[in-house]
Amino acid sequence: MSLLKILQYLNFDVVLGAILSLLMVQHLSDVLPQLSVSVCLALAVFVVYSTDRLLDVFGNKESDILTTRHRFYFKHFGGLALLTAQAIWVGGVVAWQSLPNTVWIFGLRLSAAVVAYLLLVQILPKPIKIYFPKEVLTAFVYCAGIWGSVKAQGAQTSMAWYWAASVFGLIALLNLLLFTYYEYDRDLKQQQAALFHRWGKKKIKLIFNVLAVIILLSVVMLMWQKHTPHIWLWVEMTEMAMALWLVLVMYQPKLFRRASRYRFAADAVFLFPAWVLFLN
Repeated sequence: MSLLKILQYLNFDVVLGAILSLLMVQHLSDVLPQLSVSVCLALAVFVVYSTDRLLDVFGNKESDILTTRHRFYFKHFGGLALLTAQAIWVGGVVAWQSLPNTVWIFGLRLSAAVVAYLLLVQILPKPIKIYFPKEVLTAFVYCAGIWGSVKAQGAQTSMAWYWAASVFGLIALLNLLLFTYYEYDRDLKQQQAALFHRWGKKKIKLIFNVLAVIILLSVVMLMWQKHTPHIWLWVEMTEMAMALWLVLVMYQPKLFRRASRYRFAADAVFLFPAWVLFLN
């Protein structure tokens, strides 16, 4: 197995995308990048994705696991569980020692909200539980972890700032809906059905399309605002490109389903913000 494939299985592409998005928001908000914030965000993203994969394979038989990514986690369960625990420990130490108080407090509140959600999902009866889809939570946490941490650092915000943050969150949800669509049959076989699965593939695709249209219209509306700063127009163009790229992946299944290319292609969308760093 190649090093690149291992890094992809470990979701390093998602981690890199989160860091680039964080740097973009800091750049736009006139906030000085801090290494401690970047490290904690990277470790938090890694822990969330790794824990999700480990929980997916925990207690299953190898014959029940349908994807190569999940088989990787099954085969190396002990080592990856230890690595995840170490990431939590390192993140906690860095946060305690180096994070600004405002970011630390924000992180605690966000973590508390996530824990409360997870506990609620465990308590609720199964028929009600499906109405709390993890895709929505994941998109919210991903967006809030990036934009919220920058605001906690004292970012100069505006209508354009909040607008772009909201569109970014919708793009994160669009990304997860794309995965739900591509992995629909596999999830049903593994009995991981949730709200979106109950609606069926056609409705998932319909929701994806509606959400894509909302994103594109939101971008166009902000670009038409007379007083929108020039740099935010470039940000909106970037978000438009991100949404259109996900639409392309959705409507080219023959190309992207082969060798699970859709996974890398969909997560690569969060690398798009990198070029905004070169704008003044």
